[in-house]
This record gives sequence, C-alpha cells and structure tokens, in this order.
Amino acid sequence: MFAIKLLIILFGLIIFLAAGSLALRPRSLTDYLLRHAGDSWMHVLAALVRILMGAALLVYSPLSRFPLTFQILGWIAIIAGVFLALLPPSRFKQLVTWAFDRFGGYAWIAGLAAVAFGAFLVYAVL
Repeated sequence: MFAIKLLIILFGLIIFLAAGSLALRPRSLTDYLLRHAGDSWMHVLAALVRILMGAALLVYSPLSRFPLTFQILGWIAIIAGVFLALLPPSRFKQLVTWAFDRFGGYAWIAGLAAVAFGAFLVYAVL
C-alpha cells in the first residue's frame, strides 16, 4: 500500500504543478497539448494515466481520509480512461481540439481548480 500511496502523492504533485502552470501561463500548456493532440503517445498517455490513477484511488480508498470520494473519483477516472482508449486517434484529436476551442479561454480557471484537486489528493493520503 505504501507504493500506491506514493503513486497518489506523485499524481497529486504532478497535477498541482502542471495546473499551476496552466493557471499562470495558460497559452503555453494549451499550445503544447494542441500541438501534440494528434500524436499517438499523447492519446495512450491520456488513457493510461486516468486508468492507473483511478485504480490507485480505488485500491487506496479505504485508507484515505475520504474513502467514498476516492471511490467515486477512481471510477470516474477509469471510465474516462477506457472511453479515451476506445476513441479512434482522429476522434481523440477532434475532442482535444474541440475542448480547447470551446473552453480554452477558461483554461486558467480549470488550472486553479486542478491545483486544488492536486493538493486534495496529497492531503487525502497523508
């Protein structure tokens, strides 16, 4: 369980730092993601990270400060990861492009929310 706890802390810290970058300099991260939305590694990474994080949250949920929240978030992450994995690459690119075209102006707000989420993950397992 210690390894899973460390994995959740690592996810939380990465989310916290990436989201902080998104909140402070939204164009730099959104431009990078849009530039690589058609790359197969980005598609695979998007799916695998969600599935791995979801599984970690589910397994560690009984030991966390918020077991029900971890279970809900874990299932949401797994479902999202499977959905992304099943998308054809062209549809994945369309989804990313659509999301940034539609909501890109609010990326800094999403960054602030994700900073809080990353901090929450770390807090919930410490």
